[in-house]
Amino acid sequence: MNPLTANLEVKPLTKEEKMMESIVRKLGTSFSTPEQMIVAQFDKSEEMYFISSGDCAVNIIDHNNQEYVGHKLLVLGAHFGEIGLIYNCNRTASV
Repeated sequence: MNPLTANLEVKPLTKEEKMMESIVRKLGTSFSTPEQMIVAQFDKSEEMYFISSGDCAVNIIDHNNQEYVGHKLLVLGAHFGEIGLIYNCNRTASV
């Protein structure tokens, strides 16, 4: 037995902690190069992303087929891709 952990009390995880643990276990790492498209608008959504370094430009094509390049800039700590997962829909923007 490890003397550093011998006296620690192990408490069961709460429902919220179990949910967070299940999400964290599914996290992975993805590396992208500058100017590389990570996700394309209208593609199927299967992942979401968290930006841990660098930044990403968001491009959108609206209902009139007008393209907005650099509509938004996502920076360190930002995330994207959650809309498709939450609403079970295709990508709403290209990043």
